[in-house]
This record gives sequence, C-alpha cells and structure tokens, in this order.
Amino acid sequence: MGTAPDQGLLADHRGISDPEQRWNAYVMADYSILQSRTCFCVDGGKKFLITVRSGRIAGIVDPADGSVLAQDRWGAFMTIPDLFALVRSIDATKVASLLVSYDARYGYPVRVFVDPSAHIADEEYGFETAIVQ
Repeated sequence: MGTAPDQGLLADHRGISDPEQRWNAYVMADYSILQSRTCFCVDGGKKFLITVRSGRIAGIVDPADGSVLAQDRWGAFMTIPDLFALVRSIDATKVASLLVSYDARYGYPVRVFVDPSAHIADEEYGFETAIVQ
C-alpha cells in the first residue's frame, strides 16, 4: 500500500521545538501519507494514500478500493511543505478559527482546520494527515 519508510524517519529530532524546523531536519523528499480533506466538498472526509517523490505528489490512491485518483484532482491535496505554507499564509486574526496540531515526533501538521467566517456555514476546510511507515 505505502512505500518503505525513508531512512530520514529513523532519526529523532524531537529536541527541535519549532515543528517546521523539526520536519525539515528529517530531510524528507520521498514519503507516503494518508490524507483526508475536511470540507463540504467532493471526497470530503475520505482518506487517500498520497505518494510524494522528490517533494511532489507522484500518485494518489483510494486505499479502500485501490483505485487511482485522476491527476487532474491532485490539486486538492497537499504535501507536508504545502501544509506548512498553508498555515503560514493564514492570518489568525482574520479568520473565525484556525486550529493546527503537529505530530510530536516529526513536526508535520497532523490537523489543520480553518473557519474563515463565523457568519457563513459550510465554508470551513482543513486537512488531516498521517505519515505511512
């Protein structure tokens, strides 16, 4: 289903307090993640296996049935650096809610949830992500 864990995952950089710096210390360009989008959208809440090679999405599979997601739909998903960029791009003072939680060991965002407006329903969005080892 996934790929063999990158040797970088075997290191332990938990001593680095900044989550993004901790993730970067692992020097991961090739990895697999399970990711679901939190949204009122196509496939919202459904987990997909995403393979990243050389820092780019190389394939997305539905682990429930093994079907390959069409490449024109890959833009709805994010690599781990993309998730960090998303979090950095959001001004927490200009949204109703921004919740981010990070993996204790590797530092990547395991959950990002954004509610742009408290006055609008169903525009919330986010991602839940887990490294596949």
